[in-house]
Amino acid sequence: MSYSYNKEKFKELIESGVVTKTSLRRICGGNNYSTINRWIEGEDIYIERLLSVCNEFNLDLADFIITTSGSTKLLFKNKEPNTTQLNIDTSTIIEYERKIAALQVETQKELSRERETKIKELAALELKLHKEAMAEIETERSNLKNEYNQEKKQIEADLNNQLKEKNQEIFELKKQLADVQLSYKELELESYAKGIRKPSAVAESPKSYQNKKG
Repeated sequence: MSYSYNKEKFKELIESGVVTKTSLRRICGGNNYSTINRWIEGEDIYIERLLSVCNEFNLDLADFIITTSGSTKLLFKNKEPNTTQLNIDTSTIIEYERKIAALQVETQKELSRERETKIKELAALELKLHKEAMAEIETERSNLKNEYNQEKKQIEADLNNQLKEKNQEIFELKKQLADVQLSYKELELESYAKGIRKPSAVAESPKSYQNKKG
């Protein structure tokens, strides 16, 4: 013989007016109606709750149990139920259920607080990583800028050195030109002394001298 739960019993009790949703809700310690509706729809119920309902409304526990023969009365056919075992202190059960519900609520709150803490920690970590990445980018940019400035200074220094060399070359050329002009002046004076020609007021270049001579 096997047993199963009579899923239609609560629906029958409601329809017959033996119990109401409000009275069942009171037995359950103020739980919402969704729990009562699940019982009426035939979902499983904790045995402690079922015993509380039977004690409160003087219901036969056997009515909630179906045997293989389909009867809900064969469970206690040969013997009367032990009323001492069924007479459980309802207030004690309700108190335990309230404590469990309170613990569940507190656990949920604790999980919510922990979740918020983790979210804040992740946000702080993300901000830290972002700042570090920006700092690395700024450091790299600063290094590139320094390298550019150093290369620029080196190029400017090289150009200045080249300019100095060109200026020195120009100075040397001017000096050579002055020497040539001086030599030409001396030659002209020497020619005058020999009575060849008069000295010019301004020293002429060898080329212009040769043109006149020709």
